[in-house]
Amino acid sequence: MKITDAWPYLAVHPSKSYPLRQLHSIDSVVVHHSAGAWRKDRDTLQQLKDYANYHVKSRGWPGIGYHYAIDPAGAVFKTNPLTRACYHAKGGNAHSVGVVLIGDFTSEPPAEKQWDALRLLLAELKRGLPGLRELKGHREVEGSSTACPGNRLTAAMLDELREALKT
Repeated sequence: MKITDAWPYLAVHPSKSYPLRQLHSIDSVVVHHSAGAWRKDRDTLQQLKDYANYHVKSRGWPGIGYHYAIDPAGAVFKTNPLTRACYHAKGGNAHSVGVVLIGDFTSEPPAEKQWDALRLLLAELKRGLPGLRELKGHREVEGSSTACPGNRLTAAMLDELREALKT
């Protein structure tokens, strides 16, 4: 699986930084949607730059809030090193990997190539993170009050990913 390193090109806060953590502390993956349509007229890296700018400038975060992003064509981008505890799911940041699927899943489900890439990424993460045991949609993280990752990324779809993570 090809993963493009995007994080060196994304905005970061001039004085804030994410807390660091050990890889063995990571036990879960949290799945998000970007809640905005993928813009076919702009390349994905530019869209990730837009997300990072929003997180840094509007929210005051140290950087983009995710570790990985997957576009509808199935391209996977690393947006932060796993050793950073990014702000993607209040209550779960210290021990989880944040994966955002680019798209708005309130009205349509993830694209097939995107879903396939997510399965492959989960398999790769599982190989590299022996403590990885759990997967949640953002709305399932205790303390979160959100509809993310959208009602078209259903509980049954998340259950399918949870089963894949067990094997």
